[in-house]
Amino acid sequence: MKYMKIIGISLMVSLMALTSGCGYKEGVKTQERTAYLYFTGNAKGAEVSIDDTMTFTVEKTGVNEQYKVAPGKHIIIVTQDGAIVVKRELLLGDGIAREINIP
Repeated sequence: MKYMKIIGISLMVSLMALTSGCGYKEGVKTQERTAYLYFTGNAKGAEVSIDDTMTFTVEKTGVNEQYKVAPGKHIIIVTQDGAIVVKRELLLGDGIAREINIP
């Protein structure tokens, strides 16, 4: 009787050990961290510089025309015809869109 109990427990532990390795492996996928800028006002053709490293020309304006940037603290400089029209230090959060209005 005692041996049957030990054999039963051993068998149960062995089965649990064998089946525990056959599970569905699940991981967490994260998206790329991205913030967005969009331009309003007199922005078409403006040159935008972000932290003196990334430069681009604004082709389209409005909330539906967003430009991707990395989240974090950035200095945004917007120039038109060689003159600085906007210079801002912004803290951009992940997934957040910020408006920059060009006078």
